Amino acid sequence: QFRTTHRRAQMWISNLEDHHAKALRHKNNWKHLFSSFRKPVVSLVNSWPFKLVQATLILANFFVNVVEYQIVPVPGTATADLFSWLDYIFTGIFALELVIQMIANWFIPFWMDAWNVLDFAVISVSLVLIGVIGETTFLKAI
Repeated sequence: QFRTTHRRAQMWISNLEDHHAKALRHKNNWKHLFSSFRKPVVSLVNSWPFKLVQATLILANFFVNVVEYQIVPVPGTATADLFSWLDYIFTGIFALELVIQMIANWFIPFWMDAWNVLDFAVISVSLVLIGVIGETTFLKAI
């Protein structure tokens, strides 16, 4: 049969309360750490220089694609390789920008913005195509 004294029960309760308080502090420390990391990222994403760089990269990628389709480089040539590498570079930059947007907007706000969902879909498909077939030519045709 289990017996305990009132003093021993109070010690158990006190220990449980201490552990609960420590767990809450630990949880809040992580929340504070993430929040303090996120604040400068939010400031960066909302700044006009960041938006200007985004727009410039989108236009640069567009013009590179226009030039590529005007030239129509022969596969295996240095020109075709250059356009492939430019495609990899732009995809990498846009993937990094997507991660920055995800951190800045966190979960629900990120997915509530249709542009972010479209961005996520395009970048995901691009990364999969690069991983599977080594290029995103199919995606460019769409």
